[in-house]
Amino acid sequence: MNAAHTSVHGAEHGHGHSISNEQHNHMLKFGWWLYIASEVMIFSSLIAVFMLAKRLYPAEEEHLVLPLVAFNTFLLLTSSWMVVRGLVSIQRGDQVGLQRALMITVILGSIFLGIQIYEYNEFTHHGVTLTSSMYGSAFYIMTGFHGFHVFIGVLWALWAFFKALNGHYTAENNIGIELFGLYWHFVDVVWVVLFTLIYVM
Repeated sequence: MNAAHTSVHGAEHGHGHSISNEQHNHMLKFGWWLYIASEVMIFSSLIAVFMLAKRLYPAEEEHLVLPLVAFNTFLLLTSSWMVVRGLVSIQRGDQVGLQRALMITVILGSIFLGIQIYEYNEFTHHGVTLTSSMYGSAFYIMTGFHGFHVFIGVLWALWAFFKALNGHYTAENNIGIELFGLYWHFVDVVWVVLFTLIYVM
C-alpha cells in the first residue's frame, strides 16, 4: 500500500474514523502555519517598539556594523538554501545529501549566532546595553528573540541530522524535514526584515 494512503486508525481513541498519512501531514503543516502566524504577531509588536526607539535615539545607530551583519545575513540565507537542498535530496531518496545539508545548516546557524554575540560585545563597549536606553532595550530584545529562534533551529537541525544518520527519513516519509524547513525559512525571512529595518533604513 502506498505510504501516502496509509491510514492512521482512531481505534485507540475509541472511534472508528481514520485519516491518511497525507491528511495527517496537511494537518501538521496547517498547525505549523498557525504557530508561525502567532510568531509574526509577536515580532510585529517588537518591530513597532524598535521603530519608535529608532526615531527617538538616532545617534545610537552609528555603532551598527553593516558589513559584518550583511555577511551574517548572507550566511543565514545560504543555510536556508541548504535546507531546500536537503529536502529535495531526501525526496529523491538521497540520504547523504540530506545529512550534508543539515550539517551545513547547523554550522552556518552556529556561526550566525557567534557573530551576533560578537556584535553584542561591540555594542556593549560603546555603551549600548539592554538598560542604556529604549533603543538598546528594543534592539537587544528584538534581535535576541530572533537569535533564540535561530538557536532552537540549530538544535532541531542537529537532532534531524542524527535521525537522518539512522535512516529515519525517506523519500516517502520526510514531513519532519518539511516542517523544519518551514520554521527555518520563517526565521530567515524575519531576519531579512530585521536587517532591513535596523541596518539599512
